[in-house]
Amino acid sequence: MIVLLLTACAFCYAAFSGKPVYSAFVDGAMDGLKTAARAVPYVAAALLLVGALRACGALSAFGALLSPIAGLLGIPEELLPLLMLRPLSGSAALAELDLLISEFGPDSYIARTACAMMGSSETVLYTIALYLGSIQVRRSRYILPIGLITGLFSAVFAAFFCRFT
Repeated sequence: MIVLLLTACAFCYAAFSGKPVYSAFVDGAMDGLKTAARAVPYVAAALLLVGALRACGALSAFGALLSPIAGLLGIPEELLPLLMLRPLSGSAALAELDLLISEFGPDSYIARTACAMMGSSETVLYTIALYLGSIQVRRSRYILPIGLITGLFSAVFAAFFCRFT
């Protein structure tokens, strides 16, 4: 109902304003396609990085290195690959989530925590590469550290709160 109301309002505005609405729509769509075309190389680079990390074993080696710190923070060691993949790629993180659910079961603490981590974090590097790369921002300053810190906090809080459910 709301969508129909908003559409009717847009049509009424277009009819009474006298502006060329269709050409404005076409121009906006063209700009959107240009932005998408500029973003494709950055998306491809992010996907290539995730594949390379998984294929060469760096992901599991880095997980073994971080397991003592994760234990202090209350994050199960089984969730470290998901924690490392989530900032890089949502698709790779979903594949890891599927592996965790099939291995531990959908009602397990690991699966519940993994789902909470997925829902409360973002693909930080992918988002930075896509949005900042498409508008040619070269210096992002604090975006990356703050994004990674919030991802870590979401994992810690997910592990804490899922422990009591």
